[in-house]
Formats: sequence, structure tokens, C-alpha cells
Amino acid sequence: MTIKFLLKKSDSNEFGFPIIIKVSHTQIRREREIGRALLSDWDDKTASYLETHPEYDSLMPALLALKIRARKILSQYLTDAD
Repeated sequence: MTIKFLLKKSDSNEFGFPIIIKVSHTQIRREREIGRALLSDWDDKTASYLETHPEYDSLMPALLALKIRARKILSQYLTDAD
């Protein structure tokens, strides 16, 4: 199972580019839009908003909460090699 947070650069409108969460498991993929940002307001390396985003203070805690939930889900699918 993989969970990724991405800025989808192929779609845009006056509000910016969609930020999506992409979940794939056993070759089944799902995408959901969770927000929008301009290229200048998104960091691809950390997959998070930059402080230049006008709604940074309200969006960043929500994004971090989603990332924590994603890590918890991924930790359930980990198995030991022993």
C-alpha cells in the first residue's frame, strides 16, 4: 500500500492546482482532491504548503493530520521479516 500527497500540475484553474492524496493497494488506485495551491505555494520535496500560501495557518494543520492518519494506516500493513 502506498499513500502520496501530490500537486497535480496537469489541472489548473483560477484557484491554482489541485493537491491530491493518491492511495494505491493491490493495483487499485484512488485519488481525492484535498485542496488547491499555486506552484509557488507548494513544496514538492516535503509535500506540504509553503508559508507563502494565503491560508497556510488553517491548511497546514489539516494536511499534517492527514499525513499522520496515512502513516497509521501504513503501519498496520507492515510485517516483520522474522
